[in-house]
Amino acid sequence: MNTSEVATTPDGVVTNCSFNEELWEAEFNKRITAFAKVSGLTELKVREVLGNLGATGEDERSLKLLDSDEFLPMGDLFEAFCDSKIISKGILRMSVTELRGRRAGDTAECCTEEGSSDVANAIREVVASNRPKTDWSDKELLEKYDQDETEIAKILSTRTRGRPCIVFQEDGSVNVDVSLKLVKIARRQSTAETHAVGDKAVWVFPSGKFPAKPVDASPFYPELALVDDYCAKSNTNWNSVLHEHRVIAYLYVHKVETTDLSHGELHDICDDALKGCTKSIYSKARLIYKDLEEKGELPKLTITPNSVIPNGSKDTGF
Repeated sequence: MNTSEVATTPDGVVTNCSFNEELWEAEFNKRITAFAKVSGLTELKVREVLGNLGATGEDERSLKLLDSDEFLPMGDLFEAFCDSKIISKGILRMSVTELRGRRAGDTAECCTEEGSSDVANAIREVVASNRPKTDWSDKELLEKYDQDETEIAKILSTRTRGRPCIVFQEDGSVNVDVSLKLVKIARRQSTAETHAVGDKAVWVFPSGKFPAKPVDASPFYPELALVDDYCAKSNTNWNSVLHEHRVIAYLYVHKVETTDLSHGELHDICDDALKGCTKSIYSKARLIYKDLEEKGELPKLTITPNSVIPNGSKDTGF
């Protein structure tokens, strides 16, 4: 048996040397088994993917490929295992040390596409993602807080005793920095339903409660919400009517026309809005629209259900 130039690490892992057939094959199989165990894949699947990358296990070159960051770069492994959704990048980073035959503390270069991340950091990242949410920090919970994360909402509610603590941005996302301060306060004392963010007063919600989403209002009866684009009071359907033309119809009825309109006339206006309000009778309403648009004062034609802005007046969307 040719055993020249065979060396092992302190852990007993055979390093890059001149292997006889029995040694390289045993080491190759050992790494496949270890990688499969850590990654959660079957050995058959691992061999299939690596075989497509050239590490077929047919000769010593397969082991040399596994050893080499140059011949089998991390980018190729990410593409083969992660881009095809076989495993996540975090799991691959954690498992690849088994494939390379290295110890985690020795192989910072083998765990990222760029070859510069620390294996230990990658492992900590995966472990952290698998922690029970009850062990998460307040900030971690707030960063993942939304209407689909009911467990997170319950945990925050328990920590804050149901007190107001969540502030939202205008786009509906959580203002994490402000909310984090309020969560810390709510842990030990009562909190208010409003809070100053800069020079603006905003609502503060208990965990599990969210701002009501605006709904479209009827151009004829702006205090009423459309249901599936339908106004029951006027029996008109606003489906496919552009928002601009809805506003023009609203301006015509409420700012131009001085008489009470019949249901038939309202139907005609709705039909005209669908066609773009091109008739001459809407000329004045169009001029009003343009003037309000330049001033940034166009009516929104939306209603936020049960909403009251902090100054105490009801927000009807106008």
